[in-house]
Amino acid sequence: MNRYGWLRVAVVLIGLWSASVGAEERKLILSIGAGEKYNDNIFFSYDDEIDDYVTTLLGGLKFVNRSERLDMSLSGRVENQDYAENDDLDGFDQFYKARFGYLLTPKLRAVLDAGYSRDSQPDRDIDVTGMVLGSATRETFKGGLSTKYALNEITSVALSYKY
Repeated sequence: MNRYGWLRVAVVLIGLWSASVGAEERKLILSIGAGEKYNDNIFFSYDDEIDDYVTTLLGGLKFVNRSERLDMSLSGRVENQDYAENDDLDGFDQFYKARFGYLLTPKLRAVLDAGYSRDSQPDRDIDVTGMVLGSATRETFKGGLSTKYALNEITSVALSYKY
């Protein structure tokens, strides 16, 4: 067999092997972290400035499973905040997300999204609204359902509902 014969055999074997292999991705991601910050005015007040050191410990887990038809991810993260002097502001926050997408036909895809969060940080909205809400616990649920239909290679129609 000449040197091109081996090349032909290798190409045929790779072609047969790749025909049976699917493009599937499975990941399990663990995340941990710790941090400390100093806030010189926790409640963003002109009259009664309260300062403190905040220690944050966090941990999370994310599972991803993707294939030609399936697009699924589940994630959860917890954060523990400890204030050095203001123990009444300590908090244990939780964040969860789920996404399930499935290709029903070659042109039709359906996706279901859900999320839940429970947080209690006084300055959680200061970047968005400029307001400090105090240490009240806030629970949020988000959900959605969407479908997408491909009319041709460049045009599609989508319908979605978000809560």
